[in-house]
Amino acid sequence: MRVAGVDPSIADCGIVVLSIEGARTRLLSARTLHPPVGWTDQERVAWLALEVTGIIANEDVEVAGVEAQHAGACRANTLVKLCMAAGAVCGACGAMQVPVYGVQPTEARKALGFGAMKRDAVNAAVARRLGLAKALPEHESAAVAVALAAASRHRAAVARGEAAR
Repeated sequence: MRVAGVDPSIADCGIVVLSIEGARTRLLSARTLHPPVGWTDQERVAWLALEVTGIIANEDVEVAGVEAQHAGACRANTLVKLCMAAGAVCGACGAMQVPVYGVQPTEARKALGFGAMKRDAVNAAVARRLGLAKALPEHESAAVAVALAAASRHRAAVARGEAAR
């Protein structure tokens, strides 16, 4: 199964694509998307939607996960921008008919084996899980954890006989 994971942001959006076959997980691509400086928030969101749509199409993504936002984590203005980015990702997935799961940060960390981790620990856990010589950048590591959690939820839904949406 090819799974995309996204750590949404209109400034630095981490996106990865993993291949998950049984117990084997391989990193197929990882990047941090940076919209051009000076663009309005709306221009950044539109650009992000186009970029994510292209990645989904080019990488044959079957399932996606996007980190869900929680109000206690940041200022209202920042939360709005994060939600705008998450909406762009969900819209891109919907347009490509790819099931998308909202993943809470704690759920993403649990997919790595621990519920309570600091960012540095997430980076190290991702590098170990994927057998990488060095850690990925922060946003890409977070996206890996989101992808792993989304894959787990998708497998559970399929096992229950629930239709992908």
